[in-house]
Amino acid sequence: MKKKYYISASSLTETIVAITIITICCLIGVIAYTTVLNNSPSPQSLDYEYEMDKLIAETIDQKNTVSLVKDLGSFKINKKVIKEGVQGLYQVTFSIQSNRETFEKEIMIYKTEEND
Repeated sequence: MKKKYYISASSLTETIVAITIITICCLIGVIAYTTVLNNSPSPQSLDYEYEMDKLIAETIDQKNTVSLVKDLGSFKINKKVIKEGVQGLYQVTFSIQSNRETFEKEIMIYKTEEND
């Protein structure tokens, strides 16, 4: 007499449901991953910000009120100085111009006659 062995298996419907759930989870993961990547700053914009912050710190430390254009290869930093009134207050605007992006920051510097 032969014994019949049955192997328990899942049905086709259960398999399709499992694959569908896995696909939806992967889709949500890919969407979340691309959202994070698109919101992160590019390495070039970090270079721009670093160079601008370095120039701002130098301007504040030395109370430098001279306009200049600094060419750094792939981008330029423009420093524009405008005197505000007669009390020694200067508005300094830094702008970065690259192929795709433009950044701008403004600071105010108080410079007395002794600082000249």
